[in-house]
Parts: sequence; structure tokens; C-alpha cells
Amino acid sequence: MMEEHLKILVPYDFSDAAKTALEYVRDFVKEMPFAEIILGYIQPDTTTRLPEELMQDVVSAFGHSRSNPVSWELRKGDLIEGFSEIIARRGVDLLLMGTNSLHEGQLATNASQLALQVQCPVFVIPKDSARFRLQHIGLLIGSEPIHNKVLLGKLLNLARAFNARVSVLTVRDTDDAYGYGPQDEANDSAFAYYLEESYSHHAFIEGDDLGKAIFTYTESNEIDLIAILPKNHAQNIQRSEGRLTKHLCEHSKTPLLVIDL
Repeated sequence: MMEEHLKILVPYDFSDAAKTALEYVRDFVKEMPFAEIILGYIQPDTTTRLPEELMQDVVSAFGHSRSNPVSWELRKGDLIEGFSEIIARRGVDLLLMGTNSLHEGQLATNASQLALQVQCPVFVIPKDSARFRLQHIGLLIGSEPIHNKVLLGKLLNLARAFNARVSVLTVRDTDDAYGYGPQDEANDSAFAYYLEESYSHHAFIEGDDLGKAIFTYTESNEIDLIAILPKNHAQNIQRSEGRLTKHLCEHSKTPLLVIDL
């Protein structure tokens, strides 16, 4: 993920959530002069004039006394199609966006839709999250074996960039077997090997309400970033509907990283 020429796409609609994300990005790339910032604006109403003057103000404010190149990508039309096209055409390495919690009557947030559909890692920043800090990452996994080690490599690069430790958190509902089994031991070996010095420990989160259990654990253990591997990292299983990922995107007060290829 932390490539030499890192390209970060920030969906920016001038909302408070978008401003929070841009402030997070400012700190995120502080020691990364090679990082390029792409601000993306998708306007569903094709008849309204794009706010070009406001866009220039955002670039000027972000780029003051900084070496990171900043540019805009403007589209009119569908949100998912627009950002997917930008990601593919510009070779985006990371999509980083702000989000509000799910409002009553709202089926999904833009962040949860993008996290489940675009083909790159998605970094979700809750509007009310604390200022940037990245010292402790909690990696959520299920009970399946980890086969796609490229995903762990992306997480290792991120942890190294900020000298962060990674705690692996296996999540299980009450229908799963409790305890530490052979597959958990095999996964432990993979984490110790592929996460190297960043690997901290392996814990288990179990219960009927996994979302609540995850949020309780991350708060009590001062986790700064929740990372989750989608189901397509494992072999011989059907890709999940992403219900847990969607729930975390819409309700977490801690930044969330959805790592996908």
C-alpha cells in the first residue's frame, strides 16, 4: 500500500465529513513527500455548474507549504461508476474518505457502498473521530485460513510507515466453535511470518452482537485503526455480502481500513 509513488483518492463534496478526511490525510502524508493527493468530486445532477472556485480554494489551503501534488478529478453521474473510473484510470492505491453515521431511513452510506464495490483499499474516517494517530492497528479476521498474503503485505507496509503494532482479532458469532483450534494456530504462524516485527498478539472476539463487541474491544484497547480483510482473501468459500464491513463503515467511531485487491 505504501508504494514509492502513493496515489490517494479523497472523495470531497465540501461536507464536514469530507473536511475531516482531508485533515486526516494532511497528517497521514506528513512524512510522505512522494504521496499524490487526488480530490474526487462526483455530481449526480448533470445540470448544475461545478464549484470550480471552491475547488481551487481547497487545493490552495491543502497545498500551502507542502510538496505533495494535489489535483481534482471531476465527474457527473453515478457515484460508484465515477470513482471506479478514477481509480482505474489514475492507478489509485488508496481511497480515503470521511463519513457520517447512518441516518434513520438511510439504506447505506456512500463509504460503505464504496468499500464493498471499488477495487482498491478503502480508508474510512468517521466525521467525529479523534485527530490522526496510528500506533495500534486491530486486524479483524474470521476463522478461515489466510491464503492471500499480498493483503498482509499491504498491512505490514502501513504498520512500518507509522511504526505501529498490529493485533489480530478473530471474530466469531455464537454458532462457531469456541477456543483456540488448529486453524487459529496456522493463521498465527502466517501473521508472525508476514507481519514480522509489527505483529503484537492474537485475541478473540465472540458473541451475538459482533459489532458491539468489536467497538467495545477497540475502545478499551486504544486501537487507532480497524483493518478488515474481505472474504475473498480465503480459498474455496463464497464471497460474503459484507454485512460486517458495511456495519463497521456505518457505525464505527474508529477509522476503518478495508483491504482488498
